[in-house]
Amino acid sequence: MKKYRRHSSHTETFSVTVDAETKKALKARAERLYGGNMSALISELGKEADRAEAVARLIARAGGSTLTPARRAEIDGDLEEGWQQARAHAKGVKKKSRRAA
Repeated sequence: MKKYRRHSSHTETFSVTVDAETKKALKARAERLYGGNMSALISELGKEADRAEAVARLIARAGGSTLTPARRAEIDGDLEEGWQQARAHAKGVKKKSRRAA
């Protein structure tokens, strides 16, 4: 029987409903990072949400994002082109032959 340590701070229990794929992904991440401890994973996700909110407040305080939809589309296109080249290279489409020196 697995022994669980008591939490050193006040904790709360709540229920969450997710689809099967999300549950599988969360369980896999909890297993990989926290030995299967879903509570530790949820705490990590909460801290990440706090950081994201802090960044959003900083961006708002600075006058908002300067990234326009057009510029975002341009960047996304560049990234996709790079990924296509990387995939092609990984498949050996553009393999270079090596010559012995």
